[in-house]
Amino acid sequence: MKSFFVIGFLVAIIFLIVPTHATQAATLYFRMAKTSYKSGESGFATLNVDTAGKAINAIEATISFDPNLVEISNITTDKTIINMWIQSATLDTTGSITMKGVVFNPGFNGDPGRIIGFDFKAKTTGTFSFNVVSKTVLANDGKGSVIKTSITPTTIIIAGPTPKIIGTGLSITSSSHPDQSKWYAKSTALISWKITDKNVAAVAYTFDQNASTDPGTKSVTTALSAKQTNLSSGVWYAHLRGKTTKGTWAATEHFKIQVDVDPPRVDTITVLPRLDESFLPVIRLKALDDQSGVANYEIFVNGVSIDQGPSFIDYKLKNLNTGKNTIKVKATDNVGNVRSDTFSVLYNPLPGTKPVPEVQKVLPAAKPTAPTTPKSTTTKIPNVIPQSTKPKTPVVVPKKPVKKAPVTPVKPKLIIPKNTTSQFN
Repeated sequence: MKSFFVIGFLVAIIFLIVPTHATQAATLYFRMAKTSYKSGESGFATLNVDTAGKAINAIEATISFDPNLVEISNITTDKTIINMWIQSATLDTTGSITMKGVVFNPGFNGDPGRIIGFDFKAKTTGTFSFNVVSKTVLANDGKGSVIKTSITPTTIIIAGPTPKIIGTGLSITSSSHPDQSKWYAKSTALISWKITDKNVAAVAYTFDQNASTDPGTKSVTTALSAKQTNLSSGVWYAHLRGKTTKGTWAATEHFKIQVDVDPPRVDTITVLPRLDESFLPVIRLKALDDQSGVANYEIFVNGVSIDQGPSFIDYKLKNLNTGKNTIKVKATDNVGNVRSDTFSVLYNPLPGTKPVPEVQKVLPAAKPTAPTTPKSTTTKIPNVIPQSTKPKTPVVVPKKPVKKAPVTPVKPKLIIPKNTTSQFN
Protein backbone atom coordinates (compact mmCIF):
# COMPACT_ATOMS: atom_id res chain seq x y z
CA MET A 1 0.00 0.00 0.00
CA LYS A 2 2.78 2.38 0.91
CA SER A 3 4.63 1.56 -2.31
CA PHE A 4 1.48 2.34 -4.36
CA PHE A 5 1.16 5.82 -2.80
CA VAL A 6 4.81 6.55 -3.49
CA ILE A 7 4.44 5.44 -7.10
CA GLY A 8 1.36 7.68 -7.53
CA PHE A 9 3.17 10.63 -6.00
CA LEU A 10 6.16 10.16 -8.29
CA VAL A 11 3.90 10.00 -11.32
CA ALA A 12 2.32 13.33 -10.30
CA ILE A 13 5.75 14.89 -9.96
CA ILE A 14 6.73 13.59 -13.39
CA PHE A 15 3.58 15.20 -14.80
CA LEU A 16 4.64 18.52 -13.28
CA ILE A 17 8.13 18.29 -14.64
CA VAL A 18 7.57 16.62 -17.98
CA PRO A 19 4.14 17.60 -19.33
CA THR A 20 2.78 15.88 -22.42
CA HIS A 21 0.34 17.21 -25.06
CA ALA A 22 -2.15 20.04 -24.30
CA THR A 23 -5.91 19.53 -23.95
CA GLN A 24 -8.97 21.80 -23.50
CA ALA A 25 -8.76 25.24 -21.76
CA ALA A 26 -8.84 26.16 -18.07
CA THR A 27 -8.64 29.60 -16.45
CA LEU A 28 -6.67 30.99 -13.53
CA TYR A 29 -8.21 34.11 -11.99
CA PHE A 30 -8.44 36.20 -8.79
CA ARG A 31 -11.40 36.92 -6.58
CA MET A 32 -11.76 39.80 -4.08
CA ALA A 33 -14.50 42.00 -2.62
CA LYS A 34 -13.57 45.10 -4.66
CA THR A 35 -10.86 46.54 -6.86
CA SER A 36 -10.59 50.12 -5.51
CA TYR A 37 -8.89 50.82 -2.22
CA LYS A 38 -7.73 53.85 -0.32
CA SER A 39 -4.18 54.21 0.86
CA GLY A 40 -3.76 52.20 4.06
CA GLU A 41 -6.83 50.03 3.44
CA SER A 42 -6.59 46.21 3.67
CA GLY A 43 -8.14 43.49 1.51
CA PHE A 44 -8.21 39.73 0.89
CA ALA A 45 -7.74 37.96 -2.47
CA THR A 46 -7.75 34.33 -3.68
CA LEU A 47 -6.19 32.59 -6.71
CA ASN A 48 -8.68 30.18 -8.29
CA VAL A 49 -8.98 27.75 -11.16
CA ASP A 50 -11.89 27.05 -13.48
CA THR A 51 -11.22 23.61 -15.04
CA ALA A 52 -13.84 24.03 -17.78
CA GLY A 53 -15.22 20.52 -17.25
CA LYS A 54 -11.85 18.67 -17.14
CA ALA A 55 -10.46 17.09 -13.96
CA ILE A 56 -6.99 18.30 -12.96
CA ASN A 57 -4.40 16.81 -10.62
CA ALA A 58 -1.49 19.29 -10.49
CA ILE A 59 -0.90 23.06 -10.60
CA GLU A 60 2.22 25.21 -10.79
CA ALA A 61 1.90 29.05 -10.76
CA THR A 62 3.71 32.30 -9.98
CA ILE A 63 1.75 35.43 -8.97
CA SER A 64 3.17 38.88 -9.58
CA PHE A 65 2.31 42.28 -8.01
CA ASP A 66 3.88 45.69 -7.40
CA PRO A 67 5.56 45.66 -3.96
CA ASN A 68 5.77 49.46 -4.02
CA LEU A 69 2.00 49.78 -4.03
CA VAL A 70 0.83 46.75 -2.06
CA GLU A 71 2.09 44.68 0.82
CA ILE A 72 1.26 40.95 1.15
CA SER A 73 0.95 40.19 4.85
CA ASN A 74 -0.32 36.62 5.06
CA ILE A 75 -0.76 33.58 2.79
CA THR A 76 -3.34 30.94 3.63
CA THR A 77 -4.18 27.51 2.18
CA ASP A 78 -7.55 27.35 3.90
CA LYS A 79 -10.20 25.78 1.64
CA THR A 80 -7.58 24.92 -1.01
CA ILE A 81 -8.11 22.11 -3.53
CA ILE A 82 -4.41 21.13 -3.25
CA ASN A 83 -3.85 17.93 -1.27
CA MET A 84 -0.07 18.01 -1.27
CA TRP A 85 2.34 20.92 -1.76
CA ILE A 86 5.43 20.14 -3.72
CA GLN A 87 6.45 23.78 -3.04
CA SER A 88 4.50 25.74 -0.49
CA ALA A 89 3.44 29.21 -1.55
CA THR A 90 6.53 31.36 -1.11
CA LEU A 91 6.61 35.15 -0.98
CA ASP A 92 9.70 37.09 -2.04
CA THR A 93 10.61 40.76 -1.94
CA THR A 94 10.56 41.18 -5.71
CA GLY A 95 6.80 41.02 -5.78
CA SER A 96 5.92 37.40 -6.46
CA ILE A 97 4.36 34.31 -4.88
CA THR A 98 5.42 30.88 -6.23
CA MET A 99 3.72 27.51 -5.55
CA LYS A 100 3.43 23.87 -6.78
CA GLY A 101 0.81 21.39 -5.61
CA VAL A 102 -0.88 18.05 -6.36
CA VAL A 103 -4.54 17.06 -6.30
CA PHE A 104 -5.12 13.37 -5.52
CA ASN A 105 -7.17 11.10 -7.72
CA PRO A 106 -9.87 11.61 -8.99
CA GLY A 107 -8.52 15.19 -9.23
CA PHE A 108 -10.56 18.41 -9.15
CA ASN A 109 -13.20 19.34 -11.69
CA GLY A 110 -15.25 22.54 -11.22
CA ASP A 111 -15.27 26.27 -10.48
CA PRO A 112 -14.13 27.93 -8.35
CA GLY A 113 -11.21 25.83 -7.20
CA ARG A 114 -9.30 27.84 -4.63
CA ILE A 115 -5.55 27.38 -4.74
CA ILE A 116 -4.36 29.94 -2.15
CA GLY A 117 -5.60 33.07 -0.40
CA PHE A 118 -3.63 36.05 0.86
CA ASP A 119 -4.13 39.28 2.83
CA PHE A 120 -2.81 42.53 1.42
CA LYS A 121 -2.64 46.21 2.33
CA ALA A 122 -2.65 49.16 -0.06
CA LYS A 123 0.43 51.27 0.55
CA THR A 124 0.19 54.38 -1.64
CA THR A 125 -1.68 55.92 -4.53
CA GLY A 126 -1.41 54.09 -7.85
CA THR A 127 -2.66 51.31 -10.09
CA PHE A 128 -1.32 47.76 -10.43
CA SER A 129 -2.49 44.25 -11.26
CA PHE A 130 -2.45 40.90 -9.53
CA ASN A 131 -1.31 38.64 -12.36
CA VAL A 132 -0.05 35.07 -13.01
CA VAL A 133 3.17 35.23 -15.00
CA SER A 134 3.83 31.50 -15.31
CA LYS A 135 1.60 28.48 -14.90
CA THR A 136 1.12 24.78 -15.66
CA VAL A 137 -2.09 22.84 -15.13
CA LEU A 138 -2.13 19.05 -15.69
CA ALA A 139 -5.13 16.92 -16.45
CA ASN A 140 -6.03 13.91 -14.33
CA ASP A 141 -6.19 11.67 -17.39
CA GLY A 142 -3.36 9.20 -16.57
CA LYS A 143 -1.17 10.86 -19.17
CA GLY A 144 -0.25 14.13 -17.46
CA SER A 145 -1.75 16.11 -20.30
CA VAL A 146 -1.15 19.85 -20.08
CA ILE A 147 -4.39 21.80 -20.02
CA LYS A 148 -4.33 24.99 -22.06
CA THR A 149 -4.85 27.68 -19.45
CA SER A 150 -5.76 31.38 -19.78
CA ILE A 151 -5.07 34.09 -17.22
CA THR A 152 -7.46 36.78 -16.02
CA PRO A 153 -5.48 39.42 -14.16
CA THR A 154 -7.20 41.82 -11.77
CA THR A 155 -6.36 45.50 -11.79
CA ILE A 156 -6.31 47.23 -8.42
CA ILE A 157 -6.68 50.99 -8.03
CA ILE A 158 -5.35 52.58 -4.89
CA ALA A 159 -6.46 56.15 -4.14
CA GLY A 160 -4.84 58.48 -1.67
CA PRO A 161 -6.72 60.03 1.25
CA THR A 162 -9.78 62.01 0.18
CA PRO A 163 -8.72 65.64 -0.23
CA LYS A 164 -10.41 68.12 2.04
CA ILE A 165 -11.96 70.81 -0.15
CA ILE A 166 -13.21 74.08 1.27
CA GLY A 167 -16.66 74.62 -0.24
CA THR A 168 -16.79 73.63 -3.90
CA GLY A 169 -13.24 74.65 -4.72
CA LEU A 170 -14.61 76.87 -7.53
CA SER A 171 -15.62 80.50 -8.04
CA ILE A 172 -17.94 81.38 -10.98
CA THR A 173 -18.39 84.81 -12.56
CA SER A 174 -19.97 86.25 -15.72
CA SER A 175 -18.72 89.30 -17.60
CA SER A 176 -22.01 89.57 -19.51
CA HIS A 177 -24.38 88.99 -16.58
CA PRO A 178 -22.30 89.88 -13.49
CA ASP A 179 -25.09 90.41 -10.93
CA GLN A 180 -27.18 87.29 -10.27
CA SER A 181 -30.05 89.41 -8.91
CA LYS A 182 -30.41 91.61 -12.03
CA TRP A 183 -31.90 91.14 -15.49
CA TYR A 184 -29.93 91.75 -18.69
CA ALA A 185 -31.12 92.29 -22.27
CA LYS A 186 -28.42 89.95 -23.60
CA SER A 187 -29.00 86.54 -25.19
CA THR A 188 -25.32 85.53 -24.99
CA ALA A 189 -23.80 84.61 -21.62
CA LEU A 190 -20.05 84.63 -21.03
CA ILE A 191 -19.18 82.47 -18.03
CA SER A 192 -15.79 81.94 -16.42
CA TRP A 193 -14.55 80.26 -13.28
CA LYS A 194 -11.50 80.06 -11.08
CA ILE A 195 -10.20 77.02 -9.22
CA THR A 196 -9.82 78.15 -5.63
CA ASP A 197 -8.57 74.84 -4.19
CA LYS A 198 -5.29 73.25 -5.24
CA ASN A 199 -6.86 69.79 -4.98
CA VAL A 200 -9.25 70.50 -7.89
CA ALA A 201 -7.75 69.47 -11.23
CA ALA A 202 -10.74 69.60 -13.62
CA VAL A 203 -14.45 70.37 -13.69
CA ALA A 204 -17.69 68.92 -14.99
CA TYR A 205 -19.89 71.61 -16.58
CA THR A 206 -23.49 71.93 -17.75
CA PHE A 207 -25.97 74.77 -18.41
CA ASP A 208 -29.78 74.67 -18.13
CA GLN A 209 -32.81 76.25 -16.45
CA ASN A 210 -32.86 74.02 -13.35
CA ALA A 211 -31.47 75.64 -10.22
CA SER A 212 -30.13 72.42 -8.66
CA THR A 213 -28.75 70.35 -11.57
CA ASP A 214 -25.78 68.09 -10.80
CA PRO A 215 -23.44 68.10 -13.83
CA GLY A 216 -22.37 64.55 -13.03
CA THR A 217 -18.90 63.21 -13.80
CA LYS A 218 -18.92 62.78 -17.59
CA SER A 219 -18.57 66.25 -19.13
CA VAL A 220 -15.09 66.85 -17.70
CA THR A 221 -12.97 69.76 -18.94
CA THR A 222 -9.89 71.65 -17.92
CA ALA A 223 -11.19 74.83 -19.59
CA LEU A 224 -11.85 77.89 -17.44
CA SER A 225 -14.70 79.51 -19.41
CA ALA A 226 -17.81 78.81 -21.47
CA LYS A 227 -20.07 80.74 -23.87
CA GLN A 228 -23.83 80.19 -24.13
CA THR A 229 -25.63 81.76 -27.13
CA ASN A 230 -29.21 82.32 -28.35
CA LEU A 231 -30.67 82.28 -24.85
CA SER A 232 -34.38 82.97 -24.60
CA SER A 233 -35.90 85.17 -21.92
CA GLY A 234 -35.94 83.53 -18.51
CA VAL A 235 -33.67 82.32 -15.71
CA TRP A 236 -30.67 80.12 -16.58
CA TYR A 237 -28.00 78.42 -14.47
CA ALA A 238 -24.38 77.38 -14.96
CA HIS A 239 -23.40 74.30 -12.93
CA LEU A 240 -19.80 73.25 -12.19
CA ARG A 241 -18.39 70.42 -10.12
CA GLY A 242 -14.71 70.04 -9.33
CA LYS A 243 -12.77 66.80 -9.77
CA THR A 244 -9.87 66.42 -7.36
CA THR A 245 -6.36 65.24 -8.12
CA LYS A 246 -7.27 61.98 -6.35
CA GLY A 247 -10.24 61.31 -8.62
CA THR A 248 -12.93 62.25 -6.10
CA TRP A 249 -15.60 64.92 -6.68
CA ALA A 250 -16.48 68.07 -4.78
CA ALA A 251 -19.92 69.61 -4.32
CA THR A 252 -21.62 71.47 -7.20
CA GLU A 253 -21.35 75.25 -7.63
CA HIS A 254 -24.25 77.12 -9.32
CA PHE A 255 -24.47 80.57 -10.98
CA LYS A 256 -27.72 82.30 -12.03
CA ILE A 257 -28.10 84.13 -15.36
CA GLN A 258 -31.25 86.28 -15.87
CA VAL A 259 -32.14 87.09 -19.50
CA ASP A 260 -34.83 89.53 -20.70
CA VAL A 261 -34.76 90.11 -24.45
CA ASP A 262 -38.52 90.57 -24.98
CA PRO A 263 -40.60 93.78 -24.70
CA PRO A 264 -43.59 93.94 -22.34
CA ARG A 265 -45.98 91.28 -23.57
CA VAL A 266 -49.35 92.94 -22.88
CA ASP A 267 -50.27 96.58 -23.39
CA THR A 268 -53.88 97.43 -22.57
CA ILE A 269 -55.03 100.90 -23.62
CA THR A 270 -58.61 101.87 -22.81
CA VAL A 271 -60.26 105.12 -23.91
CA LEU A 272 -62.89 105.78 -21.27
CA PRO A 273 -66.42 106.70 -22.43
CA ARG A 274 -67.28 110.42 -22.79
CA LEU A 275 -70.50 112.29 -23.52
CA ASP A 276 -69.35 113.53 -26.91
CA GLU A 277 -66.24 114.52 -28.83
CA SER A 278 -66.12 117.94 -27.23
CA PHE A 279 -64.73 116.40 -24.04
CA LEU A 280 -61.02 115.67 -23.76
CA PRO A 281 -60.48 111.88 -23.91
CA VAL A 282 -59.29 110.02 -20.77
CA ILE A 283 -57.14 106.90 -21.29
CA ARG A 284 -56.16 104.03 -18.99
CA LEU A 285 -52.85 102.14 -19.49
CA LYS A 286 -51.58 98.76 -18.28
CA ALA A 287 -48.60 96.69 -19.50
CA LEU A 288 -47.10 93.43 -18.17
CA ASP A 289 -43.55 92.10 -18.33
CA ASP A 290 -42.77 88.59 -17.07
CA GLN A 291 -39.06 89.17 -16.49
CA SER A 292 -37.67 92.55 -15.41
CA GLY A 293 -41.03 94.35 -15.11
CA VAL A 294 -42.37 97.60 -16.63
CA ALA A 295 -40.33 100.69 -15.70
CA ASN A 296 -41.88 103.60 -17.61
CA TYR A 297 -44.69 104.80 -19.89
CA GLU A 298 -44.48 107.69 -22.36
CA ILE A 299 -47.45 109.30 -24.12
CA PHE A 300 -47.19 111.05 -27.51
CA VAL A 301 -49.83 113.25 -29.19
CA ASN A 302 -49.33 113.71 -32.92
CA GLY A 303 -45.67 112.73 -32.60
CA VAL A 304 -44.89 115.00 -29.65
CA SER A 305 -44.18 113.59 -26.18
CA ILE A 306 -46.55 115.14 -23.67
CA ASP A 307 -45.94 113.09 -20.52
CA GLN A 308 -44.13 110.11 -19.02
CA GLY A 309 -44.07 108.22 -15.74
CA PRO A 310 -44.02 104.81 -14.04
CA SER A 311 -47.80 104.43 -14.27
CA PHE A 312 -50.94 106.14 -15.53
CA ILE A 313 -54.32 105.12 -14.18
CA ASP A 314 -56.76 107.60 -15.71
CA TYR A 315 -54.94 110.16 -17.85
CA LYS A 316 -56.69 113.08 -19.57
CA LEU A 317 -55.11 113.81 -22.93
CA LYS A 318 -54.03 117.35 -23.74
CA ASN A 319 -52.63 119.40 -26.59
CA LEU A 320 -55.13 117.85 -29.01
CA ASN A 321 -55.93 119.31 -32.41
CA THR A 322 -59.47 119.67 -33.63
CA GLY A 323 -60.44 116.53 -35.47
CA LYS A 324 -58.41 113.33 -35.64
CA ASN A 325 -55.38 112.94 -33.37
CA THR A 326 -52.76 110.15 -33.36
CA ILE A 327 -51.84 108.88 -29.90
CA LYS A 328 -48.83 106.66 -29.22
CA VAL A 329 -48.09 104.91 -25.92
CA LYS A 330 -44.59 103.54 -25.35
CA ALA A 331 -43.96 101.01 -22.52
CA THR A 332 -40.34 100.33 -21.51
CA ASP A 333 -39.19 97.52 -19.20
CA ASN A 334 -36.36 97.70 -16.67
CA VAL A 335 -33.66 96.62 -19.15
CA GLY A 336 -34.72 98.91 -22.00
CA ASN A 337 -36.96 96.67 -24.13
CA VAL A 338 -39.72 98.81 -25.69
CA ARG A 339 -43.27 98.16 -26.86
CA SER A 340 -45.24 100.86 -28.73
CA ASP A 341 -48.96 101.00 -29.53
CA THR A 342 -50.71 103.64 -31.64
CA PHE A 343 -54.40 104.61 -31.87
CA SER A 344 -56.55 107.59 -32.90
CA VAL A 345 -59.05 109.78 -31.06
CA LEU A 346 -61.39 112.53 -32.27
CA TYR A 347 -61.66 115.86 -30.53
CA ASN A 348 -64.15 118.52 -31.62
CA PRO A 349 -64.48 121.24 -28.99
CA LEU A 350 -67.59 123.43 -28.89
CA PRO A 351 -67.30 126.72 -30.87
CA GLY A 352 -65.78 129.44 -28.72
CA THR A 353 -67.98 132.41 -27.52
CA LYS A 354 -66.99 136.07 -27.04
CA PRO A 355 -66.18 136.92 -23.49
CA VAL A 356 -68.95 138.76 -21.60
CA PRO A 357 -67.72 142.16 -20.25
CA GLU A 358 -67.56 142.37 -16.54
CA VAL A 359 -70.40 144.41 -14.99
CA GLN A 360 -69.42 146.57 -12.06
CA LYS A 361 -71.68 146.18 -9.14
CA VAL A 362 -72.88 149.44 -7.47
CA LEU A 363 -72.93 149.13 -3.77
CA PRO A 364 -75.90 150.82 -1.90
CA ALA A 365 -75.17 153.93 0.19
CA ALA A 366 -74.29 153.17 3.75
CA LYS A 367 -77.05 153.69 6.27
CA PRO A 368 -76.44 156.51 8.76
CA THR A 369 -75.53 155.43 12.22
CA ALA A 370 -76.03 157.19 15.52
CA PRO A 371 -73.03 159.15 16.73
CA THR A 372 -70.99 157.44 19.37
CA THR A 373 -69.21 158.97 22.26
CA PRO A 374 -65.58 159.13 21.46
CA LYS A 375 -63.11 157.50 23.69
CA SER A 376 -60.39 159.31 25.49
CA THR A 377 -58.53 159.68 22.26
CA THR A 378 -59.04 162.82 20.14
CA THR A 379 -60.56 162.27 16.77
CA LYS A 380 -60.21 164.84 14.01
CA ILE A 381 -63.58 165.53 12.41
CA PRO A 382 -63.33 166.17 8.71
CA ASN A 383 -64.75 169.40 7.35
CA VAL A 384 -67.85 167.80 5.96
CA ILE A 385 -71.42 168.96 6.56
CA PRO A 386 -73.45 165.89 7.31
CA GLN A 387 -76.81 165.48 5.76
CA SER A 388 -79.87 165.72 7.95
CA THR A 389 -80.72 162.43 9.44
CA LYS A 390 -84.37 163.50 9.96
CA PRO A 391 -86.60 161.52 7.64
CA LYS A 392 -88.52 163.59 5.12
CA THR A 393 -92.32 163.72 5.35
CA PRO A 394 -93.79 162.48 2.08
CA VAL A 395 -96.16 165.00 0.31
CA VAL A 396 -99.51 163.47 -0.51
CA VAL A 397 -101.40 165.14 -3.44
CA PRO A 398 -105.14 164.37 -3.37
CA LYS A 399 -106.58 163.10 -6.58
CA LYS A 400 -109.48 165.17 -8.15
CA PRO A 401 -112.69 163.23 -8.76
CA VAL A 402 -113.34 162.59 -12.41
CA LYS A 403 -116.82 163.68 -13.62
CA LYS A 404 -118.57 161.11 -15.64
CA ALA A 405 -120.59 162.46 -18.60
CA PRO A 406 -124.33 161.73 -18.33
CA VAL A 407 -125.50 158.97 -20.56
CA THR A 408 -128.51 159.97 -22.69
CA PRO A 409 -130.63 157.06 -23.71
CA VAL A 410 -131.09 156.82 -27.44
CA LYS A 411 -134.39 155.73 -28.76
CA PRO A 412 -134.23 153.30 -31.62
CA LYS A 413 -135.28 154.79 -34.97
CA LEU A 414 -137.39 152.60 -37.16
CA ILE A 415 -136.50 152.84 -40.76
CA ILE A 416 -138.99 151.39 -43.18
CA PRO A 417 -137.83 150.92 -46.67
CA LYS A 418 -139.85 152.22 -49.49
CA ASN A 419 -142.51 150.15 -51.20
CA THR A 420 -142.87 147.93 -48.24
CA THR A 421 -145.79 147.30 -46.06
CA SER A 422 -145.55 146.92 -42.39
CA GLN A 423 -148.15 145.51 -40.22
CA PHE A 424 -148.22 145.86 -36.50
CA ASN A 425 -150.56 144.55 -33.96
